[in-house]
Amino acid sequence: MNENEFENESKNVGKVLKDKKEKDFSIFWATYSKSTDKAKCMKKFLSLTDADIEYILQVLPKYIAQTPDKQYRKNPLTWLNGACWNDIPFAAPIVPKEPNPNDNW
Repeated sequence: MNENEFENESKNVGKVLKDKKEKDFSIFWATYSKSTDKAKCMKKFLSLTDADIEYILQVLPKYIAQTPDKQYRKNPLTWLNGACWNDIPFAAPIVPKEPNPNDNW
């Protein structure tokens, strides 16, 4: 692979990552459903790490459920700037324990 091919491949990878973050932002924006400062929110969202974005998308439905009345929900930019997703524990699903055949009931 020559230098030009490497640069083109790097640009393509960067574009794919940016496209994924933009898609994730669209999901965030639609789910949050409190429309203020969209451009600033997008800029902040795109600057976050992939791990933060993944965690945000996991806990966001829980936050929305906790604040069904939008007037009490933080503005999305405040929520992003404050890293408020870290205030919401994401509990792993509880997997039922398989019965032990040696247990005598």
